[in-house]
Amino acid sequence: WTAGLLCFAAGLYLLSSFVWVMRIEGNERLSKEELLSACREMGLYPGVRKRSVDTQAVTNGLLEDFADISWVSVGIHGTDATIRLAETIEGVEIIDKETPCDIVASTDGVILQITAERGTPLVAAGDVVKKGDVLISSALTIGLEGEEQHTAYTAAEGTVTARIWRRLTEELPLQYEEAVYSGEERKNHSLLFSGRELDILHPDSDVQWERELLSEKTFGLGDRKLPLTWRRERWRAYETVQKTRTAAEAKTLLEEKLRKNAENLLSPYGTIEDIRIRYEVYANSVRADAEITMAERIEEKKQNTETENQNEEKEQENANEL
Repeated sequence: WTAGLLCFAAGLYLLSSFVWVMRIEGNERLSKEELLSACREMGLYPGVRKRSVDTQAVTNGLLEDFADISWVSVGIHGTDATIRLAETIEGVEIIDKETPCDIVASTDGVILQITAERGTPLVAAGDVVKKGDVLISSALTIGLEGEEQHTAYTAAEGTVTARIWRRLTEELPLQYEEAVYSGEERKNHSLLFSGRELDILHPDSDVQWERELLSEKTFGLGDRKLPLTWRRERWRAYETVQKTRTAAEAKTLLEEKLRKNAENLLSPYGTIEDIRIRYEVYANSVRADAEITMAERIEEKKQNTETENQNEEKEQENANEL
């Protein structure tokens, strides 16, 4: 009984010299997983000895790695490590309505629709434009017709939708490998300690296995979680075999892939109008060249060169006066 009591006390003392629980407080935009990963790289994680942790170094490291953190405090109390932080105020998008700028084309296309909120539209539906062409000018003519008029400049604003074209290319081999399952299954049990895996029953390593997680249990003391996880997995045996697909099958797969790639190119405002695909069949593969027709917004802002030159001249005059 005395020996057991001494071992129990020694065990408690030993366990209390480690960090077992990580707490993050004050994070809203920053994810807990990202912060914990950064702390691990700096030497603070569940299962580490408390004496080996430099809390000041972790504090400085978090401030350097995360621009969104304005204040942070790292403290260890008992077996808990607590990270309290304050995030910076989220930036607000500022729309400049005073600095003169034009709306120009971000790519070549044919204008479908133009809406000018501020500025002078220079193109209309059906016009062909090149990348960099001015679509909505910042220049405004002020004054009644027949009277003296003058030019003023504003920050042009508006939306421009155009028909544009994109080219995509994909190639698919006719010979490929595929996993064929033999039907053999095994159950595997493993213990994870601080991210390190210890297999208890490991299936034959000479066979290829596909792993499927069945259950995972993390141990704890009361409401405190320990860095010990018991994992159960199902392993399915398979072998890799060589297969051959026909040119027609390859074309079908290529079409699906090209359509998916074309959808990934779209912005939230874009739509696909047409996809034309040309195939080339070789001895061992099929190549597909696609021309994608889509409707997209192409407006982007660019500072007016005239006002920019005027500003440079004024700065030069001020410098000469000084």
